[in-house]
Amino acid sequence: MKVRELFGILLSASVVASTPASAAYEVVPFDGYTLVYEAATKIGTLDFTSEDALGAGFGWTLPHEFAFDYTTNFDANAYVAPFYIFVNEGFKFTGEIFAHLGNISFSEAGAWTAPDVSGAFQLDGDYYPFFVPMMRTEIVSTESLRAGYYDLAYRRDVGFGAFSNLALTDFSINLGIADPGAVIFSNGQAELRFWFGVTPVPEPFTYALLMAGLGVVALRSSRRAARAAFAKQ
Repeated sequence: MKVRELFGILLSASVVASTPASAAYEVVPFDGYTLVYEAATKIGTLDFTSEDALGAGFGWTLPHEFAFDYTTNFDANAYVAPFYIFVNEGFKFTGEIFAHLGNISFSEAGAWTAPDVSGAFQLDGDYYPFFVPMMRTEIVSTESLRAGYYDLAYRRDVGFGAFSNLALTDFSINLGIADPGAVIFSNGQAELRFWFGVTPVPEPFTYALLMAGLGVVALRSSRRAARAAFAKQ
């Protein structure tokens, strides 16, 4: 087993051990990072992943069962899967973190919907709560019927190697359905998606070779400049 894989598994195990026994967590190892998420939520198991030279991403497609109206408003917070990511040995998290929760449909016959998203994320243990209204787009708008969808996008620049682990916890969609006649639901295209930069970290020997190469280039450039100056004399 590679050292970075073992490192990620040990960190993942420490998170799982600190959570309630009733929670069902999945551990998914990748080359640059390890993902741990709670599978026993309304959105279920992971649906898609991506990993290339620029970064990595993963997400869930919200199932058709993700539907709420006034009669189910007792479940006011649609609990979304919390997750944890740990950088593997030999890699760094870099650049931006991007999150998108979108294409969540709504239909209103007289009543109104007003969902927002709340929760908290942690970078290396530093706690950052958030509470954000979702952006509303109406496709149908009449006196008796309104329909459209909600979206929410979030970006944060974390710089190079600014953190080694991230946790998203208590992540919920607060439905905001106060009266009968409105529904918020998944149309099969609704999704929750995350993307972040993760790149290999060169070993010290690689840095030494790079510096040596730059030194050779600088030396050759200075010699060329000296010969050119001598030739002009």
